[in-house]
Amino acid sequence: MVKMITSILKFETSHVLPALVRKFYLANLLRHGDFDKIVANLKRYSIGFGLDREVDLKDKDSIVKVLSKVGLSKDYVTVWGTGEVYREFLHVEDMADGSVFVMENLEARDFIQKLSLPDYFINVGCGQDITIKELAMLIKDIVKDIVGFKGEIIFDTTKPSGTPRKLLDVSKLFSLGWRPKISLEEGIKRVVEALGVRGEWWWVS
Repeated sequence: MVKMITSILKFETSHVLPALVRKFYLANLLRHGDFDKIVANLKRYSIGFGLDREVDLKDKDSIVKVLSKVGLSKDYVTVWGTGEVYREFLHVEDMADGSVFVMENLEARDFIQKLSLPDYFINVGCGQDITIKELAMLIKDIVKDIVGFKGEIIFDTTKPSGTPRKLLDVSKLFSLGWRPKISLEEGIKRVVEALGVRGEWWWVS
């Protein structure tokens, strides 16, 4: 579990949502000069891209230089691509709830007889997506409300944006009456608050 969470938060391998939340969190710490918390975060979670070997955690200038290489400073957070691609996000608690719902309400034969799913696979998702640009602005607003970050968002169009859209067809699961309970806004807020208070992460995208 620790290895999985570390991988989720490592900038090199992270999904976009936890990466952005971590970027805004670290940028806000830079803005306030709170290097003790920055060092604690960098010790707990890898940066990736070979930068963990490059950074000197005892040298503030080294920390600032290395963090700038992953697109963050006290004044801005950089996002790869145009920000115009779409992604779907589901809170891990809803993922677990949806999985339990399927196990409790479907027999193996139901996948074929009720849902016409001969491969026994069913999608668990929220059925809604959002652009990366909208996501970045949403995270920034939530971080601003909680901890006061006022930096800018820069979109680096020299970097790849990724697949134009990733949205699951959740009509089969929704037809059974299941719906996610945690909105994207609430999920992000939980992550930011938990990180700020306890240094913990509870989001998987």
